[in-house]
Amino acid sequence: MVWLFLQRIFTSKPTPDSNQTKRNKQMKLYYMPMACSLAVHIALRKAGVTPDLVKYDPATGKAEDGITLKEVYPKGYVPVLIDDSGDILTEVISIMLDLDVRYPEASLFPADGRMRRQAIEWLSYTSSELHKRFIVPLFFEETPTAETTAQRERIAARFDYVADALVGKEAFLFGDTLTAADLYLLVVMLWTGPAKIDLSRWPELEAYRDRMLGDPAVASAMKAEGLM
Repeated sequence: MVWLFLQRIFTSKPTPDSNQTKRNKQMKLYYMPMACSLAVHIALRKAGVTPDLVKYDPATGKAEDGITLKEVYPKGYVPVLIDDSGDILTEVISIMLDLDVRYPEASLFPADGRMRRQAIEWLSYTSSELHKRFIVPLFFEETPTAETTAQRERIAARFDYVADALVGKEAFLFGDTLTAADLYLLVVMLWTGPAKIDLSRWPELEAYRDRMLGDPAVASAMKAEGLM
């Protein structure tokens, strides 16, 4: 079942966007559906930018435009964002900070200095304590092993912390506006299904995820990647 889920994602086609503008075409995003590049994709759409999407296939190392990703980006994984001047932007946290400078009207980070630092802390926590714990065997195993069972327990402990932080919050981490920190957390929460981690044990997380899925920028990005 998990393999069929991932196969559908990797073979899905992006949904064409008839409203793409010249400004939007100046950003090219190499992405993989449901990967962390989705957080960047949503942030772009929140900023009013519809990127030129180029899907990457990790099985072949090639992107839809025929290039081997490492020829453009030596690290060889997504997200890779290329702007109109040809500059290559990489790594979720770095890209989010860059987009905040380019598109301050998108409010990807709180305006308050203290909360901005907290948002960066949340991005770092998501990257190091959640993202990197979703190891490949979690998605493809047929029978749980000692390794995958232990890893799920580690992930659950980290989600305990996130759930506690959301107690009393009626919308998102920093009020009524989705920030970059929320978007990265959304992506790793979407991985819990195929990784066989039951998100329902954290009602706060389920409600938080559902609020984000109702956001127009989130829905637009996921539809474009064939996820909705």
